[in-house]
Amino acid sequence: MEDRRQFLKKTAMITAASLCRVVAGVGTVSSLSRSDRVGGRLRSEDVLDKEKMKPTGRFYEATIPDTLDLAERARLSVRNLTHSMDPDNWYYVFQGIKFGPKSPSPALTSPLFLLTPKNARALPWMRTMCGSEEGLDREYGMMKTMLSNVHDDGLLHCPGDSPGMPRGTSYPFIDGALALACETHYALDGNPRWLDYVHLLASGLQAAAIRVDSRAYFPPESNVTPEGKWLWNLNYPVAILAYHPPEEPYLEQQGGGRRGEI
Repeated sequence: MEDRRQFLKKTAMITAASLCRVVAGVGTVSSLSRSDRVGGRLRSEDVLDKEKMKPTGRFYEATIPDTLDLAERARLSVRNLTHSMDPDNWYYVFQGIKFGPKSPSPALTSPLFLLTPKNARALPWMRTMCGSEEGLDREYGMMKTMLSNVHDDGLLHCPGDSPGMPRGTSYPFIDGALALACETHYALDGNPRWLDYVHLLASGLQAAAIRVDSRAYFPPESNVTPEGKWLWNLNYPVAILAYHPPEEPYLEQQGGGRRGEI
């Protein structure tokens, strides 16, 4: 297996290089068509290859000190990250799991699309640490679902309804997390089309940001519709500090809510 330190160092270098590429193109986004900017319409099949998603390296038995086994922890993480998703509901991730004896199961009211790109970013790291191929079909389906829902506007549109994420809207955090997941996959297989996805997502975030004088912001706890209307995240119907999107917040805590009053 590739040394974890080497993998992380390589990923950091590639991330910096790809971000420089995005920044270099920011000034010309408005003057280029999207097809010119990313080399043609992007398709998930241009980047996804199940064989290349498998961890590479060689396996051997060795006697090691009886210490915390990070590889085993990573293997368990792969199991959790691939089985906490619901393939029948756009691979949304269950935030809650019931362990009680009467009804051990995921909390059916807790699936969130917010967590899906986090799983997407972490899984390649975990597989690199332990070599596990468990749940590879689920990971592939998750990536395909997300990439297929990145529209020409550069935003990932939620494919289904979930708490705080109305169907068809986009949440900036999800777009950014997916871009980071694409960078990780580029580090694994070197397919330059991954960077095209990064560039497309970065351009979408740039266009969605609200600019005021010399600063810019995204309305907190808010999703944006294809028409550019910002909606307060429905996951927090009771705000600690009142907020009305798309107003510029005067405190970063605005928009958060009391979960106990949902």
